[in-house]
Amino acid sequence: MNRAHKLGCWAVLVAGCSFNQVKDPVEIEPTTPPVLGGEAVSAKVAPAPVSGGTLLVARKAPLAFASNPDGNVVDVVDLDKKIVVWQADLGDGAEPGRLVEDAAGKVHVVLRRAGAIATLDPVARTIVKQEVCAAPRGIAIQDGVILVACEGGQLVSISPGGIASASIDRDLRDVLPRPDGSMFVTRFRSAEVLTVDARGSVVGRSAPLPMISRKNFKRWQETLSDMA
Repeated sequence: MNRAHKLGCWAVLVAGCSFNQVKDPVEIEPTTPPVLGGEAVSAKVAPAPVSGGTLLVARKAPLAFASNPDGNVVDVVDLDKKIVVWQADLGDGAEPGRLVEDAAGKVHVVLRRAGAIATLDPVARTIVKQEVCAAPRGIAIQDGVILVACEGGQLVSISPGGIASASIDRDLRDVLPRPDGSMFVTRFRSAEVLTVDARGSVVGRSAPLPMISRKNFKRWQETLSDMA
């Protein structure tokens, strides 16, 4: 092996060693700030989903009722004093949601995960629960009768005479009474509005049109006018 060949081999060996040498890692500055300090955060119990209709102002008393699904309580606030005067504890996993006030000033709240409604008396500060369905969602009062719309499709009526249930359609969300004894009942995912007569039968349906155009929007307005 001549001298040039030997030098070439040594050059290859040196270059190879230099190439395979482990270098210190290079820190790269993040382009965006880390979330929550860069730490992974988890909860043992999944938080309740965000939902509306969880705030109610009393008609006569200077009180506001706010459902707190994460804390499983309803906070009662004195609007004059601007302080919380009562935290109605509804039990673990209750997930209070929508509320409605009756003529006597009592407030009824759906317990989304407890399959019941709770009646709150802000004067006596008592809580009475009533089982209604597996997943209650909407609540309203019509002529002294409490109406509860359930995700499973039931429309539950609670009166002094007892409790009754009628199957309407699945995925019910809200109920809106009408002066003639009928009501509108909404469905969540399909965005339908059902017209239900006083006997509990569905007599009409309305849903958003698939394409929003000026012509379709006008038809939608005409449909709503016919329903009113």
